[in-house]
Amino acid sequence: MNLLKKLNQFIKKMERIIIAYGIIFISLILISNVITRQFFNYSWKAAEETSIFLLFGVTFMTVSYAARTGKHITMTAVLDMVPHRFKKAMMIINAIVSAICLLAIARLTWNYVMDVKALGRITPALSIPAWWTIIVMPTGFFLSAIQYAITFVLNIKYKDRIYMGSEQTYGSSDADITL
Repeated sequence: MNLLKKLNQFIKKMERIIIAYGIIFISLILISNVITRQFFNYSWKAAEETSIFLLFGVTFMTVSYAARTGKHITMTAVLDMVPHRFKKAMMIINAIVSAICLLAIARLTWNYVMDVKALGRITPALSIPAWWTIIVMPTGFFLSAIQYAITFVLNIKYKDRIYMGSEQTYGSSDADITL
């Protein structure tokens, strides 16, 4: 169990790094490209393509991070009105259904990545295999499924708490407190 916790913490750190530095690099690339285009009449050939690839990485790693911290979109209107035991049941069902759906989506996107790889597509500006740029899709969905599975287990294990994410309980004010 200790190994799994360490692995989960490592994945969390990687998600944070990818999200933070991805946004920073997108900003730097696009701002630098605007400056060189405006003042030197030169545009970077791969600026837009690189930014799109970084945006993919940020987007799909954020799916997993949001599931971990309970910062995904939640509709709590019904949850707020029902008794505790129903809240608990609703969150258990939500977690397992979400995990299963995300695993199915991860599988579909994995198949898509393999189809793109089989076609041998190369990106126009960077001339790298196109599947390298989209491998984050199944990765993000798979990591999200793991987070929902963890949330499911936590909700089963701890009867007194309702987990919205593996690091967020129902009714707590902010997920960042548990980081």
